[in-house]
Amino acid sequence: MPFKIIHKLKPFDRRRHPRLNLHCVAKFETKDTKEKLSCLTNLMNLSEGGALVVTFNQKIPSNTKVELEFPLPGIKGTVKAEGTVRNTVAKGKKFFESCIQFSDLSKENQNILKEFVESRLKRKK
Repeated sequence: MPFKIIHKLKPFDRRRHPRLNLHCVAKFETKDTKEKLSCLTNLMNLSEGGALVVTFNQKIPSNTKVELEFPLPGIKGTVKAEGTVRNTVAKGKKFFESCIQFSDLSKENQNILKEFVESRLKRKK
């Protein structure tokens, strides 16, 4: 007997903050590791609570402490944040996507991120 799908359930999303797709260059640096990694990376999406970055030829292990610094379009200066890599996934042979959860973000930068993400998401509607 064939089944008919009546209602598709949305996948569960554990994120607490709205996330914005954004492509910009970020300065990325590991902390508290034997081999320090410092490079420019692509920031792919962003929220008040974290970011997704893409690295080339560098798989960043989970639980690695990192520092990010990046500009935001239309915002003067840069945003600085410290965080922890929650997971890293290979995307092809040489690219890796790392999910970073912010752990140390000044109140000023937190407000900048929140207002920036919310205003950009409103524009898309």
